[in-house]
Amino acid sequence: MKVVLINTPVEQGRYKSKQTSIPPIGLGYLASYLESNGIQCNIIDGKLEGISPKKICEQVLMQKPDIVGLSAMTPDIIAASKIADMIKRILPETDIVLGGAHSIAIPKETLEEYPSIDFVVTGEGEETFVELIDHLSGDKAFHEIKGLGFRNGDEIIINPHRDYIRDLDRLPFPAWDKFNNKSGTYFLLSARGCPYRCFFCMRALGRIVRPRSPENVVDEIGWLVKKFNARKIIFQDETFTVNKKRVLQMTELIMQKDLHKKIKWIAQTRVDRGDAEVFAMMKKAGCEEVEFGVESGNQDILNRVCKDIKLSQVEETIGLAKKAGFRIGCTFILGHPYETEETIKETINFAVKLNPDLLSFGIMSPYPGTKIWDMAQKGEGNYRILSNNWEEFVRFGGGCLELTNLPRRRLELLQIKAYLHFYLRTFKIIGFLQY
Repeated sequence: MKVVLINTPVEQGRYKSKQTSIPPIGLGYLASYLESNGIQCNIIDGKLEGISPKKICEQVLMQKPDIVGLSAMTPDIIAASKIADMIKRILPETDIVLGGAHSIAIPKETLEEYPSIDFVVTGEGEETFVELIDHLSGDKAFHEIKGLGFRNGDEIIINPHRDYIRDLDRLPFPAWDKFNNKSGTYFLLSARGCPYRCFFCMRALGRIVRPRSPENVVDEIGWLVKKFNARKIIFQDETFTVNKKRVLQMTELIMQKDLHKKIKWIAQTRVDRGDAEVFAMMKKAGCEEVEFGVESGNQDILNRVCKDIKLSQVEETIGLAKKAGFRIGCTFILGHPYETEETIKETINFAVKLNPDLLSFGIMSPYPGTKIWDMAQKGEGNYRILSNNWEEFVRFGGGCLELTNLPRRRLELLQIKAYLHFYLRTFKIIGFLQY
């Protein structure tokens, strides 16, 4: 079986993140796992290469794969479906498999909405994809494959969930050689899963943290430096410091192998999972930036979305991180349940008080699989859905959601005001102009 994996491109004119210039770690892991099981695999990264769906399909036609795997977040799903439609027209016998957060959250609805997609993966993709390929080559008893959704004539079947991979050390490192990465920056996952319960997050990698061993993580860092001349690593752990002992072990190993002299790295964490000791060790080991999800400057809002942090913790922990010498990033969301203009002003003022080096003010988007999605569907929290166009489900430049007391246009004006207010009051106007 010949497989082509596709990272769905950003539609022309849509919001782009700087991280689209870095290859996606999910497809990197999937490709290396397929090849470790003897399955030939190529990757077309539409985001990294900046190529159109039409160009992607031309490349697919030249390769004539048996299976195409598409990866798509919610805002990308329409572009992914267009690619699937085109592939089905030119290669009707090719099986098309969709993975990613959208298909994990609403697998049945995704298959109903997009008839060109043959299968959806409803969890981690490595083991499910390999098992699917085995069945496509053999008896095609798809109902036996956990973590898979598929069509049986006019019927859509969603199989039981597949258990998450517990021993992540047994996975091969991502197949970065299949990407044209010129940035020198690579993603790294030292653990999968998030134990927290924030209303705006769907936890696609599960609720249980599954850590890799410190030795395995540091071996990967050394491999990235030696094989790919990596200069920067971005840890994609949802909470890097969730286990303090393990972070101290990793940072000690990084320094023992002198990797802190060769590479810089970035991590994200929570304000209730950091202290002076762990920050000091991270800094010594080459960490240059720490990002915190603050989300709101109003304690009642934080309580309502189950962020489970205190504003006093935010100030204390960010103060410790600044003292350690990190560049500080903070993310905020405007448009929480029952948000008001006054609570948004409190968030803006709190951001000014924290004075991070980098920040973002996003407008709430009700991603499928989140509590916010459930609330918006029911009209709870003063929410009103404005659009069912998945391309609008982004926090910058979208238009899918408003509050009854805060119309969309007003939310967008407050978002602009938040940036202006922050950069002018913190004398960082140059940073604003570069944003």
